[in-house]
Amino acid sequence: MIYNIFKGDAAKSPASVRVGEMYAAMYEDFRWYRCVVKNVLPDDNISVQFIDYGDFTGVLRACMAKLPEKFCKLPPLAISVKLHGMGLVFFFLRK
Repeated sequence: MIYNIFKGDAAKSPASVRVGEMYAAMYEDFRWYRCVVKNVLPDDNISVQFIDYGDFTGVLRACMAKLPEKFCKLPPLAISVKLHGMGLVFFFLRK
């Protein structure tokens, strides 16, 4: 899929990124995934949400690439949900 497009030096980091725009970003597993920029931080750090998994993280702009248009047209695979009536639960593990 998407990680096959950006092999080796094929990925060129964008000169700039815009909040709300979709890009490809390299995750901890060194594979490329779709993301949306949430915030642009100092020193080329970018706050993103990986839209097919739902997690938020920070990545360097150098680890991002312009996403081919055909991947931008696909809807996100992750959805945000909340269970009605569920409160915050805290638990402690005992040794």
